[in-house]
Amino acid sequence: MLGRLIQEQIQITYNRFWNTKFQNIKMNKDTFKQIKALAGLNNSQSNTDLQILNPVQNYNISLFNFSSDRKAIKPDDFEEDEVYNQFMSMTELNSIIRKRNKKLSAGNDIIPMYLIKKIPRELKMPLVILFNNVYNNAHMPSCWKEAKLVPLLKQGKDATKPESYRMISLLSNIAKLYEVFIQRKIEHHMESNNLYTQHQFGFRKGLSTSHALGILAKDITTGLNKRHGTIAVGLDLEKAFDRTWQKGIVYKMKTNYLFSDHMCKVIDNYLYDRSFTLEVDDARSTKRSINSGVAQGSIVGSTLFDVYTMDIPIPTDRNIKTLSCADDLLIYGSHCRLKNVEKGINEHLKEVTEYMDKWKLKLNTDKCEVIKIATPNCYPNAKKLKPKIKINQTSQKYEAPGICVE
Repeated sequence: MLGRLIQEQIQITYNRFWNTKFQNIKMNKDTFKQIKALAGLNNSQSNTDLQILNPVQNYNISLFNFSSDRKAIKPDDFEEDEVYNQFMSMTELNSIIRKRNKKLSAGNDIIPMYLIKKIPRELKMPLVILFNNVYNNAHMPSCWKEAKLVPLLKQGKDATKPESYRMISLLSNIAKLYEVFIQRKIEHHMESNNLYTQHQFGFRKGLSTSHALGILAKDITTGLNKRHGTIAVGLDLEKAFDRTWQKGIVYKMKTNYLFSDHMCKVIDNYLYDRSFTLEVDDARSTKRSINSGVAQGSIVGSTLFDVYTMDIPIPTDRNIKTLSCADDLLIYGSHCRLKNVEKGINEHLKEVTEYMDKWKLKLNTDKCEVIKIATPNCYPNAKKLKPKIKINQTSQKYEAPGICVE
């Protein structure tokens, strides 16, 4: 009981301190100069000037000074449930901040998420202006593109070997708020135009690996009830997020999924000129450039990877099916003659390999698995067959272990 009272008093004092801190910030020209510097709008890449706004006044004024072909939208033009407008509204920013985890660590800007959750409305409006200017000019500040890498030793691994560490990428929490805004636009475009494929379950709203496993279990059970065996091949992409071709993402967004020119420019700028620093204890490395892949630890990165790999070939053989989740792909099939399934999977693997070579992806053969599922009740050919699957179309063949399901 006493401990809870102490915690409540600490929280009250904590809230009072930050409320006083924020209230003492004056919204003047110097404040907006700092915001412009944070957004990178003081350099030659942008000629947009932020309009000074007194947050305590009525918001029924134009907040933007943009070109005539891209008209400004005022916050009071937005409806409460309308989150996919051209620009961000105060309602949408509040929604984004509310849904973020307050325990998220800070990036190089040292701004933790729990602090962002406590900022008052007077400071949220400059953020709305900042995000809308960044989006309208398709120019993301370079400081938002810099990741801080923190090595985490894997359990039971040798601390003297670099491969024993898992890198944790920390990005600016302010930048992540903007990324959610962009991610919603991409997902809305894909969903509303029915562009997602049925076999993709990774990083999609309302879907997860549990749904994919449910479909797999149903297909296997249905096959076993018909005395059919099943062959399944699990494929893993080697360093998939790091190898993703950045220009290929923008190309597919424009040609395959018909995103607007402006959104393609936004994503192209988002991917371009990213960097990272490595931090160990109090030591920090020099800045290094990232020339490929999507940003690890980012919000938009996983969605862009989905967009990039959405057009993986679909099997032409009706007995063969695919399920994918992020960088993992499962190819499987059930039939009374498993030899037909083996042939169909090998033919489809050839198409997948050609696709990987074309789009600069690579299969990790060390993590690829082949499995056969059959019961004593299955047809004799299903029980006796030892599948031979070619990965990467090499002479190397993977013989599946037989699993007997009683």
